[in-house]
Amino acid sequence: MQWYYAKNGSQLGPLEQGELLAKISSGEIAQSDMVWREGLGDWLPVSKVNELVMVARPVPPLSAPAPANGVDSPYSPPVSINTSGPVMMPTPSSGRATASMVLGIVGLVFAICGCYGIVVSLPCAILAIVFGGQFKKEAALNPSLMGELGKANAGVIMGWIAIGISVLFTILIISLGVASQAFSGFHR
Repeated sequence: MQWYYAKNGSQLGPLEQGELLAKISSGEIAQSDMVWREGLGDWLPVSKVNELVMVARPVPPLSAPAPANGVDSPYSPPVSINTSGPVMMPTPSSGRATASMVLGIVGLVFAICGCYGIVVSLPCAILAIVFGGQFKKEAALNPSLMGELGKANAGVIMGWIAIGISVLFTILIISLGVASQAFSGFHR
């Protein structure tokens, strides 16, 4: 069974369960560090995963030292940290998903504008498709990025629509130009 863990804002792994248990028992992975494996719905602290909690070392609560000789210290005591509740880890993100969506929107808006909008819409639409595809490959390797898959998909879809509209407008403009030339030559 492959395990992943998060420590100091970094996702590490995969590890076999035996390796993970050894790191927990040595204290390298704390009870508050987040872990995930296939079958778990979400990342959880070590202390909330039944199969890992048996080897987890208890963390002593932080407490203020007693004042020396009854004299108050000018320093504030440290605040105790509650490790019993769920710890929220920041969701990893990739700029490619957001870039794909934004470029798809820009490409679509300029494609709808027609005329010279093709100069902006085609490059934006192509980049939206490229970034969206790159993100999908990245998300396949890193399941924690799946939350942003919708952005990448939206960017790719809007990119293809923008290309289609741009091509249609270009064909329409060329056809109108040819028809205009033919019509003006007919009336001379």
